[in-house]
Amino acid sequence: MKRPGTKMAAVLSALLLLALCCVTPTATAQDKTPQEQIDRLQRDLADLREEIRLLRIQLQLNSKLSDAETKTMLLDFEKRLARLEGSSSSSYYSPRRSFSIDPVVQTGTIRLVNELSVPATVTIGNRSYVLQAFGETTVSSQPIGTITYVVTADGYGVSAPRRTTVDANRTLTLTVTRPR
Repeated sequence: MKRPGTKMAAVLSALLLLALCCVTPTATAQDKTPQEQIDRLQRDLADLREEIRLLRIQLQLNSKLSDAETKTMLLDFEKRLARLEGSSSSSYYSPRRSFSIDPVVQTGTIRLVNELSVPATVTIGNRSYVLQAFGETTVSSQPIGTITYVVTADGYGVSAPRRTTVDANRTLTLTVTRPR
């Protein structure tokens, strides 16, 4: 980690080197006498000193801004840490919890039977089952409870939604027949 004054010293050294390179006793068309050359060099030197003074002020402001930003981030971090430590002691975030897990999931079976001479589709919830003409299929491990189903078949259209219940450890038979 660098010391705080190292950067400023490097900048000032570079400026001084630049000033020495720029301030060489060269005669220009404007400087006719040695006194005019001296006056011009003194003005240039004064200008360089002012620029160095302004750069020092700017460096100090930048370091203060950096310190202020660091302090703000540190305070924010400390607040978050305190909030996390405070919330971990509450019962909501307690690592000890009790759960009731029922290892036996109650299911039933649905048997689909098509008594039509054309294919039919039975849609239960969001899942469709295609039955061939006079075909049947069994859908096992269905959660118990109320289901809604729709039947469609070529030449017969779409039935209205129907509701029925799947019972635990029982087989529910849905039969596709000709409308009466």
